[in-house]
Amino acid sequence: MFPDIPKPSHGEDTPTASGRDRRRDPRYLLVADARVTEVASNSEFKVRVSDLSISGCYLDFSTPLPEGTDVIVRISRDNGVFETGGKVVFVLPHMGMGVRFVDTKPTQQAILSRWIMALAALENSGS
Repeated sequence: MFPDIPKPSHGEDTPTASGRDRRRDPRYLLVADARVTEVASNSEFKVRVSDLSISGCYLDFSTPLPEGTDVIVRISRDNGVFETGGKVVFVLPHMGMGVRFVDTKPTQQAILSRWIMALAALENSGS
């Protein structure tokens, strides 16, 4: 349904022998403003995205939410906004958290796919 996303050339997302890297999809560098809302409390936080994949993102956040927390992620870029549900899947204390996207609507998935394709093209062009 969605186009195949090119793999990054740098090989960073290959799982390690120890299995510690559980990423399923390639991640691309993206610095963008975002808001994350904790579903249970409806608390909203301004954060920064530092990388993005088709299935999740990493959010720079000095007081990350606990692993397993349900969130809504809203990422703003110069060419639009992507919003979806998510779940915190790992936490780096005082640094940030990884979020896996869940229940992404098709219209939002299309936006994310376009962004990923553009990021992949930039990376592959060496820019």
